[in-house]
Amino acid sequence: MKTSKRDTLFSLLVGGLTAFFLIFIFKNPYIKEFEGLKDSVILWFLPFVFPVLFLFGIFLAEVLSKISNVFYQIARFAEVGILNTAIDFGILN
Repeated sequence: MKTSKRDTLFSLLVGGLTAFFLIFIFKNPYIKEFEGLKDSVILWFLPFVFPVLFLFGIFLAEVLSKISNVFYQIARFAEVGILNTAIDFGILN
Protein backbone atom coordinates (compact mmCIF):
# COMPACT_ATOMS: atom_id res chain seq x y z
CA MET A 1 0.00 0.00 0.00
CA LYS A 2 1.30 3.43 -0.93
CA THR A 3 1.30 6.09 1.79
CA SER A 4 -0.80 9.02 0.64
CA LYS A 5 -0.04 12.67 1.30
CA ARG A 6 -3.05 12.74 3.63
CA ASP A 7 -1.64 9.88 5.73
CA THR A 8 1.75 11.58 5.92
CA LEU A 9 0.22 14.85 7.12
CA PHE A 10 -2.02 12.97 9.52
CA SER A 11 1.02 11.23 11.08
CA LEU A 12 2.83 14.53 11.51
CA LEU A 13 -0.24 16.16 13.05
CA VAL A 14 -0.92 13.27 15.43
CA GLY A 15 2.73 13.18 16.49
CA GLY A 16 2.74 16.92 17.17
CA LEU A 17 -0.49 16.80 19.16
CA THR A 18 0.79 13.85 21.19
CA ALA A 19 3.97 15.75 22.03
CA PHE A 20 1.93 18.82 22.98
CA PHE A 21 -0.12 16.84 25.51
CA LEU A 22 2.96 15.02 26.83
CA ILE A 23 4.60 18.34 27.68
CA PHE A 24 1.66 19.22 29.93
CA ILE A 25 1.74 15.76 31.52
CA PHE A 26 5.45 15.99 32.31
CA LYS A 27 5.15 19.55 33.63
CA ASN A 28 2.43 18.63 36.15
CA PRO A 29 3.74 19.75 39.58
CA TYR A 30 1.86 17.01 41.43
CA ILE A 31 3.57 14.06 39.74
CA LYS A 32 6.79 13.36 41.63
CA GLU A 33 8.07 10.75 39.13
CA PHE A 34 8.75 13.43 36.51
CA GLU A 35 10.50 15.83 38.89
CA GLY A 36 13.75 15.78 36.87
CA LEU A 37 11.98 16.43 33.57
CA LYS A 38 9.97 19.47 34.60
CA ASP A 39 12.70 22.01 33.81
CA SER A 40 14.53 19.90 31.24
CA VAL A 41 15.29 21.08 27.74
CA ILE A 42 14.36 17.60 26.51
CA LEU A 43 10.67 18.46 26.83
CA TRP A 44 10.94 21.14 24.17
CA PHE A 45 12.38 18.64 21.66
CA LEU A 46 9.26 16.45 21.91
CA PRO A 47 7.30 18.46 19.29
CA PHE A 48 10.12 17.79 16.83
CA VAL A 49 10.85 14.18 17.75
CA PHE A 50 7.35 12.73 18.00
CA PRO A 51 6.13 13.73 14.52
CA VAL A 52 9.29 12.20 13.03
CA LEU A 53 8.75 9.00 15.05
CA PHE A 54 5.14 8.76 13.95
CA LEU A 55 6.13 9.39 10.34
CA PHE A 56 8.80 6.70 10.58
CA GLY A 57 6.19 4.33 12.00
CA ILE A 58 3.79 4.90 9.10
CA PHE A 59 6.57 4.38 6.55
CA LEU A 60 7.65 1.20 8.32
CA ALA A 61 4.05 0.04 8.19
CA GLU A 62 4.01 0.79 4.46
CA VAL A 63 7.00 -1.49 3.97
CA LEU A 64 5.42 -4.21 6.09
CA SER A 65 2.12 -3.82 4.26
CA LYS A 66 3.73 -5.59 1.31
CA ILE A 67 3.45 -8.71 3.46
CA SER A 68 -0.07 -7.94 4.67
CA ASN A 69 -2.30 -4.86 4.61
CA VAL A 70 -3.09 -5.45 8.28
CA PHE A 71 0.23 -3.87 9.32
CA TYR A 72 -0.74 -0.53 7.78
CA GLN A 73 -4.13 -0.56 9.47
CA ILE A 74 -2.55 -1.48 12.83
CA ALA A 75 -0.06 1.40 12.54
CA ARG A 76 -2.79 3.94 11.85
CA PHE A 77 -4.90 2.52 14.68
CA ALA A 78 -1.89 2.69 17.05
CA GLU A 79 -1.22 6.33 16.17
CA VAL A 80 -4.78 7.32 17.00
CA GLY A 81 -4.69 5.20 20.17
CA ILE A 82 -1.49 6.85 21.38
CA LEU A 83 -2.96 10.30 20.72
CA ASN A 84 -6.16 9.40 22.57
CA THR A 85 -4.17 8.14 25.54
CA ALA A 86 -2.08 11.34 25.63
CA ILE A 87 -5.25 13.45 25.47
CA ASP A 88 -6.81 11.39 28.28
CA PHE A 89 -3.77 11.77 30.54
CA GLY A 90 -3.38 15.44 29.59
CA ILE A 91 -6.96 16.25 30.52
CA LEU A 92 -6.75 14.13 33.66
CA ASN A 93 -3.72 16.13 34.77
